[in-house]
Amino acid sequence: MHYYEQWKNDTDDKTRPYLIIADANRFKSINDTYGHLQGDEALKRIANALRLGCRELGKRSNIARYGGDEFVILVWAGSEENIRLLCSSISSELKKLNDADNAPYELTLSFGTALASDDMTLEEVIQVADSELYEVKNKLR
Repeated sequence: MHYYEQWKNDTDDKTRPYLIIADANRFKSINDTYGHLQGDEALKRIANALRLGCRELGKRSNIARYGGDEFVILVWAGSEENIRLLCSSISSELKKLNDADNAPYELTLSFGTALASDDMTLEEVIQVADSELYEVKNKLR
């Protein structure tokens, strides 16, 4: 919330704020099959993949755990294409980390994104991203 409000008070014409919700696919089955300790390790790998994927953005990104197996990223980017590339980079980093740890399960993410405008509340931006995430997750089922 802090970073979103900060942006509303100090906009940059070269970049625009996007909100990304990242949700672990089939996370419940990891906990159910391998236990909560493995689930915790999976969450750590996800957080690390988010950090690594966003590392080139520097202070233009803020990552937070949103709840359960969901994370949010508030990122300033020049275009929607930059956001697609970021999500792809995060997914690649997660695959590398999962492979390096020899995890006995596949760990992937689904993403929902929203472009924020200065007349939107943070809750409205989250709702747009969450709606897109819901559509993506439905396609996986």
